[in-house]
Amino acid sequence: MGKITKTKNVKIKIKNGFFKGEKNLNKAKTVYKESYLKRTFGQKFSERASNVLGSWKYLIFQTLFILVWIALNHSGIFGKWDEYPFIFLNFALSVMAAYTAPVILMSQNRESDRDRKRSIVDLATDRSSERKIKDVQKTLIRLEEKLDKMIEKKA
Repeated sequence: MGKITKTKNVKIKIKNGFFKGEKNLNKAKTVYKESYLKRTFGQKFSERASNVLGSWKYLIFQTLFILVWIALNHSGIFGKWDEYPFIFLNFALSVMAAYTAPVILMSQNRESDRDRKRSIVDLATDRSSERKIKDVQKTLIRLEEKLDKMIEKKA
């Protein structure tokens, strides 16, 4: 199967669609496209959130935020609003983790659902390819038999 790409107007194009005439393959592709296009707000949000939370930018930002928090508290420039054990910082990070984990799990569930649908499309493509290869093999066998008969007649 060809590569599936998302365009700016949220349509999906399937490149190199060699088996366009196959009904099963088209149904499978349609199911996959529809599942992508009919995402709910929560599904879109969880995918975007997991993309952000799983990036190096976020990891670096969070590390810098924690270091600045500790430095400002330790130096006392703005007062010491969260002393050494940094209980408020721990609480904030715990709350963030409590909300981040379910969002990431929702995104992973969505990804596994997408993978399952992608495997259905792949299976349809494989079956279609197998049928076409068998047809080509039968044609080659018939041509070989005809050539053998032609050779026998000349000999």
